Amino acid sequence: MEPTSGAPAPISLAAIDGIIAELTAIIGESRSARSRLGYFASLYRRVTIRVRQGIANGEFDDNERMLRLDVVFARRYLDALAGWRVGRPASSSWRIAFEAASQNNLIILQHLAAGINAHINLDLGIAAQQVAPGASLQSLHGDFIRINTILAELTDVVKAQIAGLSPWIWLVDTFAGQVDDKIAGLGIRAARDLAWVVANDLNGVPAAIHDERIAHYDTAVSLGAELIRKPGPIARSIFWAIRRREVSDPVRIIDTLSAP
Repeated sequence: MEPTSGAPAPISLAAIDGIIAELTAIIGESRSARSRLGYFASLYRRVTIRVRQGIANGEFDDNERMLRLDVVFARRYLDALAGWRVGRPASSSWRIAFEAASQNNLIILQHLAAGINAHINLDLGIAAQQVAPGASLQSLHGDFIRINTILAELTDVVKAQIAGLSPWIWLVDTFAGQVDDKIAGLGIRAARDLAWVVANDLNGVPAAIHDERIAHYDTAVSLGAELIRKPGPIARSIFWAIRRREVSDPVRIIDTLSAP
């Protein structure tokens, strides 16, 4: 059957499988190069696999639309990384996150938070509005919120794995969280709340000024990225202590973050 005029073309789970394959390739390349770029890719692949499972099991109100959102959303990260690797400009938020991967003075949680900051605070709202423009955006909200439950489950698992790599990471929740909750709890729920604001804002203005609006949000989100990379003196002192006890081998960290 031909798709209805104006309707998006059909999409299948194979599209997510392709995204997972690309993420797996990034992880493999990062292991070979001992690159910290593999940290976020490892986390993101786990999230993508879990969302794929949810779609396959019919956990969402509109599984086909969530499949489409997952692919559009992932594409923003994959394209940003591929472009940055060959010298093409990336959003300021992603540029800071990618550049941070070359720093050996950041703790594991900072590397992950930098990627989460760029991808959720900026990319997710853009992708949501593209997949469900106009009046259809509000009908996406239930599934959008449902993802929070999945992310909360994975966040608990990932934080436990990080604790095995970073024995003093508890200091973040005890002290640094008072300074920067974005880092302490990976900031996922707050970031998704902001993403929904971005989606609604883009939905309420003409498409002709979307690029201008996105640039505005990118500037704001990049300020958050800089705070993650260069926190205040209290957090910086705590991270210094944490880093002294933390596993420093990128391959071991990637393998741990990639584990089921």
